[in-house]
Amino acid sequence: MSQHERYENPLISRYASAEMSRLWGEQRKHSTWRKLWVALAEAEAELGLPITPQQIAELRAHTDDIDFVAARAYEKKLRHDVMAHVHAYGDVCPSARAIIHLGATSCYVTDNTDLLLMREGLHLGLVVDEHRLDFERGDFLVRNLLGADQSTGSLAVGEVVDVGQTVQFHVRDAEAADEDLRHLLEGVAGDGALMFTCNGRGTNLFSKPGHDASVIEELLGSVPLSGAFCAGEIGPVGGRNFLHGFTASVAVFG
Repeated sequence: MSQHERYENPLISRYASAEMSRLWGEQRKHSTWRKLWVALAEAEAELGLPITPQQIAELRAHTDDIDFVAARAYEKKLRHDVMAHVHAYGDVCPSARAIIHLGATSCYVTDNTDLLLMREGLHLGLVVDEHRLDFERGDFLVRNLLGADQSTGSLAVGEVVDVGQTVQFHVRDAEAADEDLRHLLEGVAGDGALMFTCNGRGTNLFSKPGHDASVIEELLGSVPLSGAFCAGEIGPVGGRNFLHGFTASVAVFG
């Protein structure tokens, strides 16, 4: 991970996983800014503004190759983070420079990026068995973070949370999801399997289709495998079954 993919804060360096820090890192944040600028240009073109397909294609081609050195130099000169990145984006998209951030305010990218990162990646894990000394992989019931209220400092989560219950933020991350599935199947053998995977996984999470089925085939061999995409999967946490989201539940027979 490069220095620009990691959000620097003592709470991050001491306590956060690599996946959590990557979610809030500069690279993810400013790539999302650029994707929002692409969406803005597409919407404005549909409304009849003089924005060409070539300009939009140029913007789309450079959402991830961010020159942070140039952006820092612009920010030092302009004293404005959003305008600094507008100029840095314009450097690699010269034909589209004039339409970047056209008609928008800074909050268009800053506030919407925070909302997108929370919605796409941030979850809350609730410890099921508080009697354990240490909490590890598989000890948390993971639920969607539904929203936040700045005026009260409260969070809305899709589960009943008891007073004093241990919670921990979790990130929806393809690398961690792959690692979890491999960990659960380690040492497992069988003659066949059923797999029920969330419709939020697949190509919505991984870079190629069939990821979960491919991992099962890799670890169990060419056994008969059937299943479906679901909008909720049942599986155990702490010895109890729960309805989950963004998970893959596998039953192995043999």
